[in-house]
Amino acid sequence: MLPPIREPARAIACVWPVSAPAARTRISALVGERIGAAIGHVRSSGGRRATAVFRPERFRPAASFPRVGAFLVDTAPIRRSEGADGRFSGELGDGWSVVSAFGGASLAATLRAMNAAVDRPEFRLASAHAQFISPVNTGPFAVDVTVLRMGRSVAQAAGELRERGSDQIGIRVSGTWAHPRPDDPVHGTGVEPPVVDDPGSSSLVRLEHEPPWDQFPIHDKFEEWRSPAHHHPGALFIDTASPESVVWTRLTDASHHDDGRFEVAALALLADRAPGPHLGPCLAPIADEIPARPLVTLDMTLRVYAEPASEWLLLHSRVDEAAEGHVATRVDMWDTERRLVATSEQLARWGNTPLPT
Repeated sequence: MLPPIREPARAIACVWPVSAPAARTRISALVGERIGAAIGHVRSSGGRRATAVFRPERFRPAASFPRVGAFLVDTAPIRRSEGADGRFSGELGDGWSVVSAFGGASLAATLRAMNAAVDRPEFRLASAHAQFISPVNTGPFAVDVTVLRMGRSVAQAAGELRERGSDQIGIRVSGTWAHPRPDDPVHGTGVEPPVVDDPGSSSLVRLEHEPPWDQFPIHDKFEEWRSPAHHHPGALFIDTASPESVVWTRLTDASHHDDGRFEVAALALLADRAPGPHLGPCLAPIADEIPARPLVTLDMTLRVYAEPASEWLLLHSRVDEAAEGHVATRVDMWDTERRLVATSEQLARWGNTPLPT
């Protein structure tokens, strides 16, 4: 008979790519505060990782990535200081790797720390602008937050995310939170949703990723169904139309809290997700002549208009311009009721390092 596991946090650290203290955090998030407290006596590893450590490396084959991690757990902020401003920490699992940590996950973690600092449950994120300054690896991170304004109906904050122990800023974010006013008489939408069938329709095609794009575990985080009628590869280079893609997308990880609240920071994941795999083929009509390269986000603006009524979101991605190594894209996000939930604009640059085949 196997001996009892007396150190559950360390046991979990042997299967998940986290330190024992982070494993205790994940236990608490997954099974509740009482059980988390019950194992709180587990001895810390003094900040050192457990013996069975899995460290990310550039361009590993898909089989070597651990397929673990939950969005709400991995991006959860842990407050390290008191007061309106403060420092938060967390740990992104290796399942969010795309060469380095997926920018949308790092942005979501930053926004959740900023939301915790604002600490106004009646407010909802209205807009955020992010500058992606340097790559952030998966693993421990720290977020420094400054609350810039705290009004009766609007709050504003700034946040900077770094790898824990590093002075180099990875992401700098400014955000605005506001009290929603659904009964305001002034309303309207200046864009129309694409005409496409609902999720589950036989007219949609499951988005699969071929080499070299299939080697990254981030694809496991999303379920995506494309509308072939709205997929125009290479249009920017052969006629006057803009490349576009229409994809129904949902997170395979939970995007709602136990109390039913939608985690608005999940929209950052979808905003950063859409341009890459959806528009990548559109931007490389001469793919046989050039190597596949990743799109590296430089900055992104996210605007949130409503809480989605469904876990499925219709992402309508378009290219405004591709020139001199840069790509400007925009994404409209609609829920199943065809309400415009959010929009994003992104400036990205083709990476210099070709992806391995």
